[in-house]
Amino acid sequence: MKIYNFCRVLSCMIVSSIVGNTYPIILNEYNGVALNYKLKNGGYDSYYGRINGNGSSWLEMVIVKDKTDIRNAILKITGHGGTYFKGKIPNYETLSKLRSGTILTISKEQTNLSYDPFNKCSPDWTININSNDLTTIDGVYDINHNELKISIKSEDDHTLMKDSGEGIFGGGIDKREIFLLKEKEPTEDILPNSSSYRDNGYKQPLSTFGSPNQWIDSSDTIITQNLNELRRDAKSRNFRDAKSYLILNEYSAVASDKFLKNGGTDSYFGRVLGNGGSWLELIVIKDRLNLHNAKIKIEEGCNEIFSAKFPELKTIGYLRKGTMLTLSNEPTNMSYFPFAPYSGDWRLNLNINDLVNKSGEFLLSSENSVISITNEDGTKFRLTKTGEGVRDKYIIDNEEVYKLKANPTIETSPYNINYGDDNNQEAISTFGSPNRWRDENSNLITQQMTIRENENLEEIDGIVLSDISDLNSLKDSESLLYISSNNSLWITDDDSHQVFEMDYSTQEIKSVFNDIDLGEFTNGDIQEHCGSKKGACDIEEVAYDNYNDILYILTGKSPGTPAIYKLTRDSIDKPFQLNDYRKLDSNTEYPSAIFINGDFIVSIGKKLYKYDFETNTIEDNPIFSIDDDVGDFVGLAYHNGTLWITTIKNKSRLIKVNWSNKSVEAIYKMSHNGVFDPRGIEIINNKLHILEGYDSNVPKHHTLKNAIHIYNMP
Repeated sequence: MKIYNFCRVLSCMIVSSIVGNTYPIILNEYNGVALNYKLKNGGYDSYYGRINGNGSSWLEMVIVKDKTDIRNAILKITGHGGTYFKGKIPNYETLSKLRSGTILTISKEQTNLSYDPFNKCSPDWTININSNDLTTIDGVYDINHNELKISIKSEDDHTLMKDSGEGIFGGGIDKREIFLLKEKEPTEDILPNSSSYRDNGYKQPLSTFGSPNQWIDSSDTIITQNLNELRRDAKSRNFRDAKSYLILNEYSAVASDKFLKNGGTDSYFGRVLGNGGSWLELIVIKDRLNLHNAKIKIEEGCNEIFSAKFPELKTIGYLRKGTMLTLSNEPTNMSYFPFAPYSGDWRLNLNINDLVNKSGEFLLSSENSVISITNEDGTKFRLTKTGEGVRDKYIIDNEEVYKLKANPTIETSPYNINYGDDNNQEAISTFGSPNRWRDENSNLITQQMTIRENENLEEIDGIVLSDISDLNSLKDSESLLYISSNNSLWITDDDSHQVFEMDYSTQEIKSVFNDIDLGEFTNGDIQEHCGSKKGACDIEEVAYDNYNDILYILTGKSPGTPAIYKLTRDSIDKPFQLNDYRKLDSNTEYPSAIFINGDFIVSIGKKLYKYDFETNTIEDNPIFSIDDDVGDFVGLAYHNGTLWITTIKNKSRLIKVNWSNKSVEAIYKMSHNGVFDPRGIEIINNKLHILEGYDSNVPKHHTLKNAIHIYNMP
């Protein structure tokens, strides 16, 4: 342990050292040309041209750390010959979140805050602040050749740009030159003493106020600074901030009179002219996506060529992460079984003609196509702008598909370098299936849908309760219980006030108990109907005493009268009948219950107690409790010495407990494993069965509404 702690401290020291040498702003260029002089050797500036003073006192910096705030920061300039200035940068909102790759200038030019870096048609990555808009604290703003050192500190005294400039090197430029960073791809690792900082030597100075730097190298080649990586990082972060639920996986740009190039074929269409027409393929990257009335738009360059709305089809009202959705001329197909990651049916197709409020032509071509999807009112992206047109370069022609040549993840942005074509090899198209491509060694790679995999549980199957006609009234499922002796799966539902007995294999409903059945049995002690909130309406749990073949139904108080009902039967091939009941205190309820080794165990909050039906009491002390960050217990299952517990209330967990010593062996976040409201839990055939409870976001009769997710035992 001491060694471990030492390593942790050493690691922190190393990281601190690295971070300490990097700053969010780097100096890029400044003007050292005196007022009565021009740039030497016929030099000129890309903005000012060739004039005396080369634009006077100006300073240029590059933002290298995304979302940098420079409001009220202090700019300090020192140099020889009495040069000194200290001033405060204005508190403009635009300066609160500068994106990496931004060029910031301070000059005699008018302040310009028309800053719009993510505008697809006319991106603006530059900001200029007029030096007179700085609040002077001391000195006079002057940029010159007097061995300057320039720094910026934040309002709370953190260094944003370390002392940088000619003064770091003890001289270098004269009054006919500029000082600049000659680094083709700047990063935040560049330090002020980098050898990339200098003048132009004996070469012609190429001054570039407000633009990426240029210089002439030793072979007399003009080199232009490239800020694409910094800007790609900003764009990717902006994509994540937009919280897109979808990413583009593939689209066909094959012209109607063309085949896929180099003998290419599609896994679905084969080799046909037009490759199946215009179609696109999307991957859901976040759970619970609702596409009802979402708006899709296709642009070519900067011109909108198509727009429409998604219809209110039941299935697309709630989509699971990893779902593949295609839009095409093929028939609409909404069959859906998204459970085991690499089996079943995770694919949906929507025929283009089933879109509504259409305008223009649904066309995806090789002419810089850009696709986006927003929610109904256009305020939130479902799919941020994506496609070849977003990459700012021509990639595909009219015999190819544009696709993601990588496994889709939640981090995959439209600017991902793995988007592209098949690099003039055989064009491989895979409508409705994982993408395929050849790597640099011509090995055939198939996309893996790892995004469907759970975090730490292996999901292998599911049961779609909404497909069972006799469960049409199921609204808010609460618990599961399996009785192996007659292969019965019991499901409780508090909103419909029912308990269903279903054959596990055939999914035939064998029996149903409801609030009236329970209420009538009490002869008025518990009102039979729930309208007055006194009935047996909050049906929470079922528990089975295997030793005595007795079933118990537990009702709660939200709303209703808490009680426990005892059911018996003459033999396992006979139905259960109500036999007895116990009315609980009005403030008491047991959301989960189970029999373990003959003990009747119930839950209150995050504790378990032994309960005695005859005396209608629980023991004073709990037999198990947990203090971890989990919700209240709502589901219990026991198997081979292990107790499994599900919890809710925004802390949906699955807990594995070694029952012999009552120790917690593992805790799983169920929202990371496909279930957001894990109510019932049962072990059947050595597999975990976890019931998804009520979720108002899921359309009625949707595949995932009250579904049972099945996992291998971890």
